[in-house]
Order: sequence, then C-alpha cells, then structure tokens
Amino acid sequence: MKYPDFDSFKEHKHGFVKWIKELEINSGEIQLHKHFVDFYPTLTKLIMKARVLDVNIDNVKHKLLSWTTKNDKICGWLCKYQDDYNKNLLLGESHKTLLHCIGGIRESFNGPEQSVVNAIVYECFTLNKHFMFIGSRCEIGLGSWQVYYEDMCLFEDKKPLDLSEFISFAEEANGDRTLYHIKTEGVLLFSHDHNFKFVETLQDQPELTLYHIKGITTFTDYVETLAQQWLDWVQ
Repeated sequence: MKYPDFDSFKEHKHGFVKWIKELEINSGEIQLHKHFVDFYPTLTKLIMKARVLDVNIDNVKHKLLSWTTKNDKICGWLCKYQDDYNKNLLLGESHKTLLHCIGGIRESFNGPEQSVVNAIVYECFTLNKHFMFIGSRCEIGLGSWQVYYEDMCLFEDKKPLDLSEFISFAEEANGDRTLYHIKTEGVLLFSHDHNFKFVETLQDQPELTLYHIKGITTFTDYVETLAQQWLDWVQ
C-alpha cells in the first residue's frame, strides 16, 4: 500500500530513514481526551486537521502527523510514543498530557521557518530541533552545558540560577535548550549562540546564557504558540 505522506517524510528525512531496520506503516488516528483539549485548544485545531499514520520503527511506536501547506506541499511531525520514559523526572501535568496523546516530536519536515503570532516575529520553534518534548530525552537543567553556564556567570560576576528544578524539554542542533520549571512550568531559553529578535536576556544573567521568550510564560504557552505557527502554515 502506498503512503504519500510517509514518502514525503522519507524525501525530506532520508538521513533518518536509512538507519531504520524494521518498519511497519498503517492508517491511524489520535484520540484527544478532555484534559488535552482544555490545555491545548490551538494544538487541538491543528491535530484535527492532520492525516495520521501509525508508524512502527524498530519496534517503537510512532505516529506521523501530516498536513498540506498553503502552497500545496506535504509537511509534518514524526511523534514518538513511550511508556518507558524517565518517570524519575517530575514532568508537568500539561507535558505528561501532551506525551500521552500525541507523544514527543522526534522529527519535523517542511514546516515554517518564521511566523508572526500575536504581533511577535518568531523563528519557528520546530526549526533545527534534535527533539521536542520526548520524555526519555528530557533532563534536569542544562546537562553538558552546565559548566559553560557557570563559567559565564563567573566571568561576568553573576550569580548562577539554580536550574535543578527545571526540565530541559527541547534541544536545537547547536545545543540551545528550552526549559520549564517543574512547579510553575515557567519557560526559559538557554542559548549560547543566536540572532533571535524574540528573546530578552534574563535579568542578572550573562549574555549568551538564559533568556525569556517574548509572549511565552508557561510550557502551555510555548506549545500553543508552536501550534499556531503551524496552523498558520497549513491549509
């Protein structure tokens, strides 16, 4: 059986697909429970527009969510589902709800590069990401970038922020990370190398370390803004 959406995914992500040893594809669907809809009304609108494939990659469950862009191209997200993600991490309720319903974004393709949401010009949040939201990839704090951060604070005589209650939930190819606070779900961006116009340096923190993202207060805000970026991109 032919699956044009997966063929488009392969075309854009051939470097990923070539490492697959076992592959099974079937038509699929997504069930969105009430908590998801309450947390994510914009994302719900986007998901309801999606074409869904169940994709089993090397015995790991995925769903390929695909849309048609306004210029008639196929775009989408490959979402990874996990029952065995690191439950030692105290993930926020809205994050766990996201993982339960659609999983975490392992790959995206042919999406927007820039978007305007609430009069703020963003680089699309999915651009150049290694992963987004996937439970097993999340970790506390900055991981391997912690030493860099502390050195920058020392160099500029700034007090390091305690990041032991922050979850790193998205990582860019250059190492930039997006984090949220376990209790408040407040979002910060760590970026050591950027030209973003939509961020503001965190007060009393060195340049090229921690930032606020304009228009984003919580994890839910971040996800909803991401959804709006894509909703504006597709038919």
